[in-house]
Amino acid sequence: FWRKSLRTAEPELYLISAFWPALPSGLDAAYEVTCKDTVFAFKGNQFWAIRGLEMQAGFPKSIYTLASQPQ
Repeated sequence: FWRKSLRTAEPELYLISAFWPALPSGLDAAYEVTCKDTVFAFKGNQFWAIRGLEMQAGFPKSIYTLASQPQ
């Protein structure tokens, strides 16, 4: 994945497996919420939440739980 940080002027390329080895290979998508320092990774009908380098407890979850989240 490509990641831009405040420390570097240009985006850098990283291996997902090096950052988060517990994630499955072949992810479909990922989204970073910078103000919460959280990355959400998606594969099939599951998603994971990662803060920093740590997988958050209780994940993976079904993407169908996202529809029931309060706005």
